Amino acid sequence: MGAGHPRVQVNLYQDTNADGNIDDINGVAGVQLADVDNYPFNNFPGTEDIDRNTNGVFDYGDALQVAWTDSWDDNLPTGAQGDVFSLHGLPTDCYDGLRNFNQVRPAVFDGGYRSRGRPGDG
Repeated sequence: MGAGHPRVQVNLYQDTNADGNIDDINGVAGVQLADVDNYPFNNFPGTEDIDRNTNGVFDYGDALQVAWTDSWDDNLPTGAQGDVFSLHGLPTDCYDGLRNFNQVRPAVFDGGYRSRGRPGDG
């Protein structure tokens, strides 16, 4: 997966013996893939999500970790120099253009992610 894809779920599985099969780490016979929580988040299971065993609870299955890529739209920067103005009817702050004179502000970029680990891993 290339960078620049916001709100995408990324699952990490292991194959310790390199046989091409996902290792069973949850103690249930066979391979269980992680459920999929698609955007909008915090409504699992929504109509856009995949609840593989239909129990209404997000399950990691045999995934070691699950993460979601960042979205610029969910973490807009604030505090840029200059006045906030409207672009196509939307207020802008820290607009990426000549007006902000190449400011650099802390912010996320579409497609970055960090693993969250399995529940209980701390």
